[in-house]
Amino acid sequence: MEGTSAPAGAPGPGTTRRNPDVLGAAGNAWRLKTEGHPTTLAQWIAHVPSAHPFWPWCLVTLIHLREVEGFPPAVKTKPGATHEIMIFAIDPERCPEPDPERCPEPDPDRDPELGFPYLTPANLVDQFLVKSDEDALKLVKGLVKGFCAGLRTPDSDGWTQNCEVIGNTAEHMRLGGHPDR
Repeated sequence: MEGTSAPAGAPGPGTTRRNPDVLGAAGNAWRLKTEGHPTTLAQWIAHVPSAHPFWPWCLVTLIHLREVEGFPPAVKTKPGATHEIMIFAIDPERCPEPDPERCPEPDPDRDPELGFPYLTPANLVDQFLVKSDEDALKLVKGLVKGFCAGLRTPDSDGWTQNCEVIGNTAEHMRLGGHPDR
């Protein structure tokens, strides 16, 4: 229909991008395939135009912090941490329109494990403690939904708020309800 526009990040004419796994008023997100990496539990690519005028695309990665043979032990910045969330803005010069089905080949000089070229420093790195990988997956999906709904920003401006949300949600999950404060 003329005069209407597709939601942010939706496939446009001539693109092959699949429909988003999370569709929101402020953006969209696609869950990426993570087979083959023993610590990565989930990766999302999110398009949230309101997050930043120059880098609206970000990569959200969830890893577990258990020991894995052949890998150095995880560096835990929080006692008892079981999982870590990392958010990186995708480099718009090297990947202006990321396609979740066509992850670029890794650049061994810059990002040997992540195919999407990202900017540093990270927008967020936070560790937390939950009872299971399933709880961690629910937590990161809720965070991504919040970005797409416009409730939070994946940009570094939201670091403090996002860490608070992650910590409170993890505590809620561990305790099975709202903690007394």
